[in-house]
Amino acid sequence: MKKILLIGMTSGVGGIETFIMNLLDRVDRSKYSIDLLLFQDVDEKFSKNIKKARHVFKVRSVRHHPIGWFFDIIKFYFTHKYDIVHANECSAKTFLYCWPIIFQKNVRFIVHSHNGSDSGKFMHFFMRPIQQIFTTDRWSCSTEASKWMFGKEFMNKYHVVDIKNGIDVSKYRFSKTIRDNYRNRLHVDSNTVVVGSIARLEEQKNHAFLLKIFKNYLDRNPNSLLLIAGEGSLKKQLVNETGDLGIKSRVKFLGNRNDIPNLLQAMDILMMPSLYEGMPFIGMEAQAAGIPIVASDSVDHDLNITNQVTFLKLSDPVSVWCDQMNSSLKNSVDREDFELFKSCFLKEGYLISYTIDKIEKEYDLA
Repeated sequence: MKKILLIGMTSGVGGIETFIMNLLDRVDRSKYSIDLLLFQDVDEKFSKNIKKARHVFKVRSVRHHPIGWFFDIIKFYFTHKYDIVHANECSAKTFLYCWPIIFQKNVRFIVHSHNGSDSGKFMHFFMRPIQQIFTTDRWSCSTEASKWMFGKEFMNKYHVVDIKNGIDVSKYRFSKTIRDNYRNRLHVDSNTVVVGSIARLEEQKNHAFLLKIFKNYLDRNPNSLLLIAGEGSLKKQLVNETGDLGIKSRVKFLGNRNDIPNLLQAMDILMMPSLYEGMPFIGMEAQAAGIPIVASDSVDHDLNITNQVTFLKLSDPVSVWCDQMNSSLKNSVDREDFELFKSCFLKEGYLISYTIDKIEKEYDLA
């Protein structure tokens, strides 16, 4: 049985956390013994799922306790030995929680890139060449994520394994019953256009621009509502912004949710004006639910699995974004045609069963 250490879980509710939970749920436990190493408290949404790991260890954060972190990380790696250390990263600074493996022999160090950029660029570019020296396997969810983690010339330098962010599409199958139920819970009538955003309330997700877009859209379509699911450091600022724009009564902040499949049923369109992205799970989940998406061209274009995703420039005026919202809603396909959506995911290889099968084959390599 191979011993594997997974790194990358944070206090957020994002793509890496979703990926790790999917892996813990579905990987063959008769072949792999999986531990988790944490450096932050996980969100309540994942508190039960992380118990599926054989052991869950925690070290202090390098940011908040640099001296404690140093001693914790040294002690951990000299106490525990693994066949594979699988680091799920948005930034190469995650190597700070992996570096003692350089003193161990016969350890495969997998760097798995999940994003196309990150806010801490200085530390990323400082740590990236150091991490490269000790990396044995390179995985990525998209071309943009590969460029960010392994360099623009990665195809000429390295073999990067494409690990698609597969999902269980059946969880997102459209249900009018669930849609009506959730709209009733949210006090939304059947004729209201529900615009959705499911993302951390951080600069990367560009909610400030989203609010301006929705202000313009609301002026054109008074019977519309914006649902924002997620938490983050910008929440207070964004709530204040809704007041300044005069749209406070038409925007609902829902916080972190553990019912995303059902919440998507209540929405009509998903907005993703991100400053940068890898291959976002929520974009795939929305498509499986039959929801059209309007995204910035900073989002990886491979996201367009069902031909229901439109990409716009962040420099485009809000009026262009609103025009596209109307067009996407008008031309969206029948959400009840689940077999159509499923066939698209099957064709492009974004089913969770494919992803887990490929990961296990990669884990099994000598």
